[in-house]
Amino acid sequence: GEILKGLPAGRSVKIMARMRNMDLPEGKEVRKLTVRATIDDLRSYGDGRLSEEQMRSRIEIKES
Repeated sequence: GEILKGLPAGRSVKIMARMRNMDLPEGKEVRKLTVRATIDDLRSYGDGRLSEEQMRSRIEIKES
C-alpha cells in the first residue's frame, strides 16, 4: 500500500524466499524462489487498469 506509493515509477519490487525440506511433486527441489513485478504494473493493477489475469502474466517467477 503506502510503501509502494513512495517508490519511483520504472522500478521493480523483488521478493526472495529460501526454502528447506519442502515436499514437492515428482522429486522436484526448489531452494530459492524469486518473484518480481514492476511498480508501474502493481499500480495499474491497484487502480483497476490491469485485470488479475493480466497482472499474473506480467509477474516474473524464478525457481532455483
